[in-house]
Amino acid sequence: MDATAPSTPTPRVQTGHLVMTASVRRWLRTRQHGPTDIAGLLTRHASGDWGSISAEYAAMNEQAVHSGQLLFSAYDIDDQTFWVITEADRSVTTVLLPKDR
Repeated sequence: MDATAPSTPTPRVQTGHLVMTASVRRWLRTRQHGPTDIAGLLTRHASGDWGSISAEYAAMNEQAVHSGQLLFSAYDIDDQTFWVITEADRSVTTVLLPKDR
């Protein structure tokens, strides 16, 4: 293994099927590196990097990793905020924009 290669964080949670809203798909079509950006958000979410949520929500996520509750993360790319939500049963993870809720 190349010592200079970036490491991929170890997943802490299963994410199940990955889905995104139509708004996220539209955003992806406008960005050259959009798919890479979204893949990065999913990697961060699965590894327990909850992004720009409050300390209270981060603590709830940490508890949810062990108790099997819903997980919520928020990330900013340029001027756009993305939410990533993994269902409590870990069957589906959805990437959406706040306006999609």
